[in-house]
Amino acid sequence: MMNANAVFSVLKATPFPMLVISADYPHFTIAAVNTAFLKNSNSHESEIIGKSIFSAFSPVLKDKNQENADLRKSLEKVLSSKLPDKILVNKNLGCLANNYKDGKRYYECESTPVLSENGGIEYIIHTSIDVTEKENAVGN
Repeated sequence: MMNANAVFSVLKATPFPMLVISADYPHFTIAAVNTAFLKNSNSHESEIIGKSIFSAFSPVLKDKNQENADLRKSLEKVLSSKLPDKILVNKNLGCLANNYKDGKRYYECESTPVLSENGGIEYIIHTSIDVTEKENAVGN
């Protein structure tokens, strides 16, 4: 079995934007973030590590209450089922759209539990894949 440092090294090199979230309901604290996420969000680790995912990104959400509710529901579902959960398309306005003049970006987000040897959830891996081009092509 890989140790936590090895897992975080692999995470940092992964090309998809990812967060490692603690299973500390109701806060869901960000424990780690990879380089792809930092680059896409124009963030620094020191700005988000140790913060709740909801407080770290609430200033950039277009509809903060709805986006937080969707994300919270997804993370709670992962905790209760111990299975991955996908939020099909998120409309987001803000930091992840820094390079786009209209600011509208679409994301498919998935939260996947990382189980310990005894079957409990140690962390949740949260990925967000930009599907803006696909969504614009189908006329959303």
